Amino acid sequence: MTKATIAFVMALQLRQAPLLDLDRDKVLFVPPGGFDRASWSVKQGFNVLILGDRGQGKTSVLHQLELDLRQEQPNRNIAFVDLAGADSVADALRLLVSGGAESLGEPLVWAPPLPRPNEPEDERSIRASLSQLTALEPCSLFIDNINAEEVGFSLFGVLRDRLWETPHQWVVAAQKADRRWLLRAPADAFWEEVIQLDYSAEAAEELLERRLQSRPSWIAALVQNVGTNPRRLLRAALAATHDNEKPANVLRIWEDWHERLASLDRRSSMLMAELSGRPPVSASDPDLLQSLGWARTSLLKTLETL
Repeated sequence: MTKATIAFVMALQLRQAPLLDLDRDKVLFVPPGGFDRASWSVKQGFNVLILGDRGQGKTSVLHQLELDLRQEQPNRNIAFVDLAGADSVADALRLLVSGGAESLGEPLVWAPPLPRPNEPEDERSIRASLSQLTALEPCSLFIDNINAEEVGFSLFGVLRDRLWETPHQWVVAAQKADRRWLLRAPADAFWEEVIQLDYSAEAAEELLERRLQSRPSWIAALVQNVGTNPRRLLRAALAATHDNEKPANVLRIWEDWHERLASLDRRSSMLMAELSGRPPVSASDPDLLQSLGWARTSLLKTLETL
């Protein structure tokens, strides 16, 4: 195998794309804390909410739960539904219906219900989709990339009782920050299990070892400096294995970052720790302010000191 081929294979192994529900990807998967409980709950047919930080591998977890379920219960109908493009409950339900029907191999033949007096078109669409979902054969719906604020609360809270009337199981992966919507009453009662994912240092080292297919001497130091978030780890490991880089140089970058964090005061350290696990947010983000317990003016003053 040429040097170029080795580098190409290494890049594929360290890519940040989610692992799929395939045997070849299963060998690369290291279960995070909470996975075994989630797997057991899914196999019992429970409605399960899985929470994790950004970059923690929630999509990979969903796919591996799919694979486990399919292997142990081959007669179970399973549908993976990506709701990234759904900005409304009506859109989400249409995607869920089409995903469920596709997994069952059932054609979508449906006459929309007659409109009620003064009924908005979205509400009519929601009624139609809920009826379609109820008519489908029982299915385990694995849902990713849900818009918790605009879709999640309305779906599992406002429409909770209607979803209970359908014959389906619901397994949802979401950002940890989205719990304020997905666990807000009455949505909190929808879930039989709520599981938060986490990676130990040992699991993070094993993740890199499986991806690298070896155990370089710098793995433990990389985990110690970068942390256990899989996405950040894979990005750092790819940099460390680059032809023009030495692992020591990459580690030094992270060591300098930690030295910089250690020099901050308590409030600044709190803010940086909170921001590190989030996508880009504004100083007015209500979830960020709630997590910190600060007013917007306090946040702005702290940002000015960084």
